[in-house]
Amino acid sequence: MARGPVNHAAGGMPRHRAPRIVRCRLPTAPAQDPGPATPWPGTPQERPDILRTRECTRGVPRPALRPQSRLLCQRSGHHNPGMKLLIVDDHAIVREGLAAMLRLTAPGTEVLQACDGAEGTAMATQHLDLDAVFLDLEMPGVDGMVVIRDLGQLRPDLPVIVLSSSENPQDVRRALGLGALGYVPKSAAPQTLLSALQLVLSGNVYVPPLMLSASAASGGVGSGTRNALTERQLEVLRLLSAGRSNKEIARSLGLSDKTVKAHVTAIFKALDVVNRTEAASAARRAELL
Repeated sequence: MARGPVNHAAGGMPRHRAPRIVRCRLPTAPAQDPGPATPWPGTPQERPDILRTRECTRGVPRPALRPQSRLLCQRSGHHNPGMKLLIVDDHAIVREGLAAMLRLTAPGTEVLQACDGAEGTAMATQHLDLDAVFLDLEMPGVDGMVVIRDLGQLRPDLPVIVLSSSENPQDVRRALGLGALGYVPKSAAPQTLLSALQLVLSGNVYVPPLMLSASAASGGVGSGTRNALTERQLEVLRLLSAGRSNKEIARSLGLSDKTVKAHVTAIFKALDVVNRTEAASAARRAELL
């Protein structure tokens, strides 16, 4: 079989061409939609072969931030979605000063203002996303005690903190008995007010130190404990001692579960007990039942 001419390099050796490399592309299947991504169960430590990325948590709802933890998030440096507070006071300088302090402490906080009880009640019923209300007692028009009672009926889930110039223990007991979850005298330091707000948003009751002084001066363990508790808290204590649950107490007294829990916490603190059984025993010894 005849072949074509062969090229020879210098020296008479034949020159061979380098083999040509042919790259073949394999057919690929059309891309398919993998569907919504779901997080893989377990942690990276449990499955080291799985690399968790942002795709693993895409579309998974995150737990909502509770109002009571927003102030804590701001102090710890985390992102703060901001609180929404209402100040009801007839003095503009008090409202503006308190609002400025709250915004400085927790940037992003929205502060609404009302100059009397009627306007404050209306705003509280319109803004259902309020976290707490600061309320003065002595205002023209609707009395602050009446506002506490009305808000307890219209917004039983809304914490009310009284901010008043009165340091009369009777006013404190009456306000807390009507459903307020905190009482802060206007003579208190700003840090005291912030601590009271944090305590109330955590589901507890803030009782000012003046009540402890009044209880100590009244003489006697039984009488001092009785003066430290409000009439509403005494009602809760009687039902608690009868074996009623928080939900049953709430239905009997027309209160929210959160308010009943706050009263129970205050009762435990006043009686220096840690559970319901001890509270009932201490109440009997103090002749509170």
